[in-house]
Amino acid sequence: MKKEAVRRFRIGLIIPWNDTFNDFSGFTSASAVSIAIEKVHSDKRLNRTMKFDVVTVDSGCDSKIAAGNTLKLYSEERVDVFIGPACSSACRRVAEMASYWNKPIVSWVAASSDFNEKKVYKTLSRTLGPFSKMGRFIIELFRYYNWNTVGVIYSDNYIWQDAALSVIRAFRESNISISVEDKYPFEIAPLAYIQKVLTFIKKEARIVILIGPRDERRRFILNAYDLDMTKGDFVFLTIDVLPQEDIIGQTEVWQGNDGRDKDAKHAFESVFHVTLATETTDEVVNFRRELDNIEMGDRYSTFLHDAVFIYATAISGTLAKGLDPYNGQNIARFTRGKIFKGVSGNVILDENGDREPDFWVMDMNPITGKFEKMAELINTEERLRIFKILLKPRWPGGYVGDNYAPSDIPSCGFNGLLCSKKTGTKSAGSYRQEQIFTEICYYKGTRCAINRISEDHIQVTRTMLIQLKDLKEMVHDNVNVFIGACFDYPNNCFLWSYCSKGSLQDVLLSEETQFDKTFKLSFLLDISKGIEFIHKSHLHSHGNLRSSNCLVDGRWSVKVSDYSMSSIIKIRHKEIIDDHYYKKSAWTAPELLRNPNAPLAGTTRADAYSFGIICYEVITRKEPYDFSIVSPKDAISRVRNGESIPFRPALPVVHELGQELLSLTLQSWDEDEMKRPAFTKIKNTLLKIAGGEINIIDSVIKMAENYAFNLEELIEERTNTFIEEQKKTDTLLYKMLPASVADQLKAGKFVSPESYEQATVFFSTLVGFNILLAESTPIQATCLNDLYIIFDEVIQKHDVFKVETIGDAYMVSSGVPTRIGARHVIEGANVALDLLSASTIFQVAHKPKLKLQLRIGFYNLFIIYSSLIHRVVIG
Repeated sequence: MKKEAVRRFRIGLIIPWNDTFNDFSGFTSASAVSIAIEKVHSDKRLNRTMKFDVVTVDSGCDSKIAAGNTLKLYSEERVDVFIGPACSSACRRVAEMASYWNKPIVSWVAASSDFNEKKVYKTLSRTLGPFSKMGRFIIELFRYYNWNTVGVIYSDNYIWQDAALSVIRAFRESNISISVEDKYPFEIAPLAYIQKVLTFIKKEARIVILIGPRDERRRFILNAYDLDMTKGDFVFLTIDVLPQEDIIGQTEVWQGNDGRDKDAKHAFESVFHVTLATETTDEVVNFRRELDNIEMGDRYSTFLHDAVFIYATAISGTLAKGLDPYNGQNIARFTRGKIFKGVSGNVILDENGDREPDFWVMDMNPITGKFEKMAELINTEERLRIFKILLKPRWPGGYVGDNYAPSDIPSCGFNGLLCSKKTGTKSAGSYRQEQIFTEICYYKGTRCAINRISEDHIQVTRTMLIQLKDLKEMVHDNVNVFIGACFDYPNNCFLWSYCSKGSLQDVLLSEETQFDKTFKLSFLLDISKGIEFIHKSHLHSHGNLRSSNCLVDGRWSVKVSDYSMSSIIKIRHKEIIDDHYYKKSAWTAPELLRNPNAPLAGTTRADAYSFGIICYEVITRKEPYDFSIVSPKDAISRVRNGESIPFRPALPVVHELGQELLSLTLQSWDEDEMKRPAFTKIKNTLLKIAGGEINIIDSVIKMAENYAFNLEELIEERTNTFIEEQKKTDTLLYKMLPASVADQLKAGKFVSPESYEQATVFFSTLVGFNILLAESTPIQATCLNDLYIIFDEVIQKHDVFKVETIGDAYMVSSGVPTRIGARHVIEGANVALDLLSASTIFQVAHKPKLKLQLRIGFYNLFIIYSSLIHRVVIG
C-alpha cells in the first residue's frame, strides 16, 4: 500500500511575552503547544499524515502589536492557523483579519461576548468560552434564589471589563434589573470612591456583583463590612476569570497584610465566589508538572493545550470528508458541536465553536475560612450540562440553608416605597384622602404599580386575552406602559409601569411644588398627545380619563394610564350610594351619566369632556368641585340633569395661561357633545398657545434654579434664627454656670468634681424678709428681683461667682471655680461691703420708707465643687 504523503501545517502562536500577563503569557504556558502536538502525532484516532510546525510572535495585550505581527505570520511565515491572542482586545483585530483571509483562529482565553457575532468572526473558535456563558450561569443562580435586581461594580482593566460587560448583557437579555452599574478606571480604586459607591448601592441593591482583581475585591468587601453591609441583608458575588481549584485557600480570597484579616473573614461570610472550574485529576496535575519541567505552567495552559487539539481534530475531520483543510471556514465548521475529553475537562463546543465552560460557586466555610464548592454547572461525560447545588449555603450569623437567603429587595422596598403611604393634607372633600395607598411590585425587574380589580370572579376569554395582548403594543411617549394582568382571586389586578411622581392630581394638589405656566401647558399637551394616540388606535377612546389616571414620571412627562380597562373585563358599576363613587364621576360626561347602558369604553367626545375638567384642575390647582359646599351626589346629579345653565366648575374670568385656554376648557365640557373639539384640534390649540413644542427640561432647570435661590434665602433666614436662639441659650447657660464649666458642657465633655483649698463663700439674707413678704401682694413681692438685679451688677466688678439664690438668700463664691490664690479673701470681703452699701440705698417701691438690712457672713473653706450635683459645697 502506498504511504500517504505528509501534510504539514504551520501554527502561528500569538501570545504575550511579558511578565505583566503571567496568567497566560508565553513564559508560563507556551510549552503546552509542544505537548499538545506530541499527543496529536501519537493519537491513532487522528489522521496520521498531519505534521505541525510552530512560529511564535508577541501580542502583548495590544491590538496594534497583535495586528502587525499577525500580518507577518500571514505574509512572511505563511501560517495555516492562528492560535491566540489571549486578550480580547488583541484577539478582536486578529480574528477580523483571519476572517478576511479565511484562516482558522482558535483562542484559548479571549472571552468577550463580542465574538459571539459569527457573521464577523467567521473562523473563530474558543476553548475557554465566552463570558456571556458565565452570565447565564449567574442567572441560573439568580433564578434559584428568585433574585431579579442587582448592582454591578467592575474594573476597566482589560479582562475584567470584558467579563463585566458580558455579564451585564446577559442580565439585560434575561430581564434582570441592574439598579447600579459602575466602572472604576483605576488600578487601585480610591477609598473615597469605594465608600461612595457602596453607600449608593446600599440604597439601590441587595445583591452586588464585584468584578475586579482579588485585592480590589477584598477592599470593597472590607468597606462593606464597615458600612454594616455584611450582616446577612446583602450578598456579594465576586467573579474570578481565572480557573480555580475546587477548594480555595484563605490567601487567595480574604487574607491580606493590613491587620484586618479577622474583619475580612467575617465580611466574606456574605460572599459567593463565582469562578471557572478547573480539572483537578491526576492527568491535569501531571500535565502541569510536565509544563514545570519546561517552563512554569499557569492555569490557562490546559485551555491552550486543548486549543491545539481542537484544531488538529478539525483538520482530521476535514481530511476524512475530502475537504480543504486549509480553508478557515471548513475548520470552523468541524469545531462546532465538537465534544471530547480534553486536559481542561469535558469539552463541549456550541454551534458557534465556543466552549461551554464549567463553573463553580464557592462558599466560605466559616470554621476553616476556605471557600468550597457550593453549586456548579458542568459538562458530563454523557454530554449533558447540569446545574446543581452541592452544599447548603452558609450565611452570616451562623445560618445554614436556602431559607435564609436574603431578598434582592427589602420587604418595604428601597427607601420604604413598597410600604409607603401617599397622602395629602386632609380636608373636606379631598380626593387625596381616598388615594391613600399606592401598591408597588416588581415584575421581571420592572417596578410596577398595582391597579386592583374589585370583581370577585373574572371569566378569562380568548377575546380578553387578545385585547390584553393588544394593550401591550400601545407604545407612545405619553401613554403609560401596560405590563400585564393577574386573574387569581383575591389578587385580581392590572400591572402598569410605575411613575415616580404619582398622579397629576397628586402633583397639582401638592402645596410643596410651584409650577409656572410652561409646566401647566406641558401637562395638558402631554395628555392631549396621549389621548390623540389612543383615539387613533384600535381602542378609539379612553373611557376612564381623569387626573388620577394621568401619571407623572421622573422627567415630569405625563403618561395617560388605565385606558380601556372597564371594557376589557366588562365591569359596569352599580349605583352605589356613597361619596367615593360620585367623586370619581366628576370627570364623566353628562350624556354617559344619563345613559344606563353607556358604552364601557366611553366615547371620544366623553374623553373631551373629561379633558375639560382636567384643564380646570391644571388652571386652578383645585379639585373640580368644592364638596364642602355641595355634596358629591348633588354635584353629579346637577351635571347629569342638564340644567339650563349647565353645572360646571367655576372657571376664573382671567388667567395667566390666557383666554384661549379658558375658551378651550369651556368648549371641551360643552353640554352638546358634538360641539366638543376632537383631540387633534385640542393638541394644535395647545401648541399654538405654547408657541410650539415645549422643552420641559428647560423649565425643570429654571424651577431648580428658583428653588435653589429660595433655598439659600431660607437657609440664611433659619441660620440667623438659630444663631439668635443659640445666643439666648448661651446667655442663660453662662448665667447658671461658670464659663469654664459651660464651655466644657457645650463641647459634650464630662465635668468632674474638683477640690479647692483656698476659697471663700459669701452668704447674705434680708432681715425681716418674711414680714415684708406677708405684707406684700404677689406683684409687690417681685421687688426682691429688682434688688438681686442690682446685686448681679455689683458682683460683675469682682472676681467672684454667683452660686445660688434661694428665697432671700444670696450666695457667692470666690476662688471657685476660678482659682485666684490668696486674693479670695479680699474679693469676698469687697463683695460683702459693696452689697451692703447697695442694699442700704435700695428703695422698696411699695414701702419707700423701709430701710433694708442685710445679714452677711463669709467663710474660708476647703471646698469640693461639682457643677453636675447642683454645685454642692462641702466645708
